[in-house]
Amino acid sequence: MEEKKHCELVLKIKTAIDALNDVEKYMDDMPTKQQDIDFRLSDLDHFIQNNKRFIKENGKVKGLHMLLERIGDDRITRENYNIEFEIKKAFNTHRMKLSCPSARELFMREIYKAEKSRNNQYRYRVYNEEDLKEIVQKK
Repeated sequence: MEEKKHCELVLKIKTAIDALNDVEKYMDDMPTKQQDIDFRLSDLDHFIQNNKRFIKENGKVKGLHMLLERIGDDRITRENYNIEFEIKKAFNTHRMKLSCPSARELFMREIYKAEKSRNNQYRYRVYNEEDLKEIVQKK
């Protein structure tokens, strides 16, 4: 039996629904992704904490650099997940605006605002950048 062909409008509606389903699936998977990166960062933190002597005796500059680079990369990934959680909150808060054509622009403004809200430069709380650079330069 041949499958019935759908008109163009039905196909467009189906495409929009599929896209929304993809967005919701992505948002449902976000906590697992964030937990995975948190576990990675925790492993790295605990390795450093529990192996200070090993690192001091065996740590080559390249190895330490790679360890710090991995921590930095994972922190950036974690921050990107935080931005996505802000976007998810805005999406869920304003999702009813999707049903009204005149409110969709407002919906997107809220999404853009959520994305931008987390894109601020980190402000050190205890150290300042000069102190940290001095620590790195000590031998």
